[in-house]
Amino acid sequence: MRLTTAIIIDDDANSVASLKQFALENHIIISIVGSSENISSGIELIKTHEPDLIFLNPTDKNLLDINYINDLTFNIVKICFYFY
Repeated sequence: MRLTTAIIIDDDANSVASLKQFALENHIIISIVGSSENISSGIELIKTHEPDLIFLNPTDKNLLDINYINDLTFNIVKICFYFY
């Protein structure tokens, strides 16, 4: 089974910690390779790691900046919107 890589985009430390704990408990299937407070500050992180999945808290700022995702040159990344 292939390991799924993920990045967390969220400005809430508790949410980030919860997702990181989930990844630790499921380390055979998922690895968190980084996190950022919002899309605009995390786009370089996304480009560098080319994750399979982005956990995205759909804040107003993130929804406004979601077009940055369209500029990615690698395979279409899957985005998981979540509310904490």
